[in-house]
This record gives sequence, structure tokens and C-alpha cells, in this order.
Amino acid sequence: MQSDKKTIENRLKQAIGYLGLNQTEFANGIRVSQALINQVTKGTREAQPYLLLLIELVYGIRERWLVDGSGEMLITKEANKESAPHAGELSQLEVKMLATYRRLSVEDQGRALADLEDRALLVELKRERKK
Repeated sequence: MQSDKKTIENRLKQAIGYLGLNQTEFANGIRVSQALINQVTKGTREAQPYLLLLIELVYGIRERWLVDGSGEMLITKEANKESAPHAGELSQLEVKMLATYRRLSVEDQGRALADLEDRALLVELKRERKK
């Protein structure tokens, strides 16, 4: 993957800042070391394809944008649309929710998921009652 590593460094820093994370939180979210993220952002280590793919899958930051700056930073649907996203697309809210979830411990992730599932069930029950 041929690219200008200086711009990858800057774009990775920008993405981490956009997500409101520090390097440790960001690294934990994709299950890599903070040292790796630090090395990539300083240009002492190249961003390998697996790392770029992890960032895209977990945080919704487009791999292509990280590599060459083309397109949008985020894999998102249009912010104002209420329709469901197309396959592989996340809204900005979904990206932030996922980033927040990934910062939690495994135990807290389990609790958060249970709470969210309970909330979804209540919403479904309310919809059924209105019919």
C-alpha cells in the first residue's frame, strides 16, 4: 500500500481526536497496544493493512481516507436521513456509540449491552401496544 506516511500520521491523529479518545483508549478499542498507535502517529512504524482494517471495522474510519485522504473520514449515512443505513454504513451517532462501548471493560460492555437490549425490548412492546 503506497502512501505518504506523514499524511497517514496526521489523519490518524485527527480520527482519534474526532472520536474524543486518547491513544490508550483508541488502542484498547481495537485491541492493540498504545505503543503501536503512538509509533504510527509519530511515523516510526508503518500502518499495516490489518491495523487500518481494524480501525475501519471498529471505529468506522475509512481505510481509504486514512491512506490517501480521499472521500469522507467516516463510514456514515447522511446525518439527516432517518432511514436505515446501507450495509456497512454507520451513522455518526452509531460510530460514537461504538467508540464509547469499546472504551468499557468487558464486564461493563456486558452490562451496557444488556441495558440496551432491555431498552429495545421495551420500545418493541410499546409499539405492539399501539397497534
